[in-house]
Amino acid sequence: MSAYILAGLAMMLNIRLSYSSAPYALIRFRLPENLFSVFVRRMASSLELWCLPGFIIVDIMDLAVKLIIKPIGTLGDNTLASKQLKFHSIICLSIVAQWLNFLTYVILFFVYLAGGEQGRLTTFYWIIAVSGFVFGINNPLVYAVDYNYVPIYIVGENCFPALTSFMHYITTLMFGNRRKWDSDFLIVGIDIIVAILISFVAAVVWTVAYGFCTAAPECQITYTATTKQLTIKYLGTETEKKGNINTTAGTYTFTTGTNTVKNINSKIRYSFKLNSGQDSAFNAGTAITATVTIEYGHIFAEGFGGTDANPYMVAPLLIVLVGMGLVYSIYPGIAPGMIVPFYLIDKIEMVLLIATIFPPVIVAILRKTAKPWHPQSPLCEWNEDSKPPWLKDKPETPGEGPGYFWHVFDLVVPIMIILAYLFIYSIHYRDSNISRSIVNQPKMSTFLTIVFYMCHEISLAVGFAGMIGNAAEWTVLAQMIGAFLMVFLALYSEGYIIEYKSHDPKHW
Repeated sequence: MSAYILAGLAMMLNIRLSYSSAPYALIRFRLPENLFSVFVRRMASSLELWCLPGFIIVDIMDLAVKLIIKPIGTLGDNTLASKQLKFHSIICLSIVAQWLNFLTYVILFFVYLAGGEQGRLTTFYWIIAVSGFVFGINNPLVYAVDYNYVPIYIVGENCFPALTSFMHYITTLMFGNRRKWDSDFLIVGIDIIVAILISFVAAVVWTVAYGFCTAAPECQITYTATTKQLTIKYLGTETEKKGNINTTAGTYTFTTGTNTVKNINSKIRYSFKLNSGQDSAFNAGTAITATVTIEYGHIFAEGFGGTDANPYMVAPLLIVLVGMGLVYSIYPGIAPGMIVPFYLIDKIEMVLLIATIFPPVIVAILRKTAKPWHPQSPLCEWNEDSKPPWLKDKPETPGEGPGYFWHVFDLVVPIMIILAYLFIYSIHYRDSNISRSIVNQPKMSTFLTIVFYMCHEISLAVGFAGMIGNAAEWTVLAQMIGAFLMVFLALYSEGYIIEYKSHDPKHW
């Protein structure tokens, strides 16, 4: 879990540097304030455009692994062979991506310092673009490694805005006097240093969690063929267990003597478990029949059809697609960039940096305090009777209750679409009542901008959780389509802003 929280913290660093630090970077590179919308969209577009190749490469790899496992391949869900395949093709690559993420921030820091008073804006732009490609590889890999922790990962993503807000506040207190300090230069520089530290810790924890284990085996198995007696000797404080076992077809075949339980090539532990309810009965002198299975680390390797996708996936899918696709076509270039005075942009960002942490944290708490199939959890089935996996093929057996409540979050879809329309309408028709109510009206424009962006955060937190509960293996496709929509609509927004600023609004 800690690896996913830190991965979420480290993942969004470049996006935050493009958006949250944009007002300060604008001044650091000696650009006029009226170019803010173009500057922030150009920087963000480079990041978003270059993330697409990474998304495509990793998503194709993940889909191929799923197809090889099932239905095209015959490896089967969560078998030793399927887990080994996923480890070498997905998890090893995710470790490399975490370290590349750290390396890009180190390079970005030195580029930011170079160039004297004017800086090296073009080089800074290209490093941001490269970090986008690394993000495009890293993000889907994190989703692919273990979809069960995606809600926790989203919490990590949204904890960083709060951290950024706190850092901006402390930095402003210390270096806010522009007569004494080069405040804008220092704020962005400190943001990059924090990014370096967080990405380094995230890479270390991720590497330890998924790439290594202790050299000693987790346990030793001694099998005596003549009496069919199996002895499990643990290295920890757990009591040695032994008993007579009648092996069944398809179980692991032990050779006579002691078997060391580890995989030399991958350094990933095996763990052994008995069938449900038989662990306490596995003691000396007790004759039992049990299937001993081998778990290849904490890796979930499932093919298509392994998580029983159902029609109720449509609602969370639409929530994810609209939430991902629409947000950066409007925020922050159009709203707040073109509807509020420049001095308010940073204040709106500061509010959002705090507010955005709440939706994913609430979802994560609900996930932690309730079983995944319970209606209290967004990971349940969004239908008339959410059931645990073992009851899905038993329609006569009642489940935990209706999960329809979660469809209330379908409202974020029309709200985001309507607000996007209002923002664009208000800057086109300056003499309209709508425009007079929004443009350069601090309270209304700030409120609508915050509502729009919070709908985006809610859509990610609830939408992805709903996808996991209703169609887990399709989550990667939802993410990929959402990324395409996000990038292409953001690019369209950039062109729209440039054209808008090049024409006189009186002659549309």
